[in-house]
Amino acid sequence: MPDPVVQERIEGREFTAKCLVGQAGVILRWRLVVKGGLAMVSRTCHYFEGQQ
Repeated sequence: MPDPVVQERIEGREFTAKCLVGQAGVILRWRLVVKGGLAMVSRTCHYFEGQQ
């Protein structure tokens, strides 16, 4: 693989933002259960925790 992206493993909750092409908006979700890199259980949210 040419020019791979490598990131250190960090601890904490995993957050995902998905952009839907052709539709307005972005889906924000917490990945609660991940198996093999795939989200098995997630929860959508409308804001970042701690934001007012």
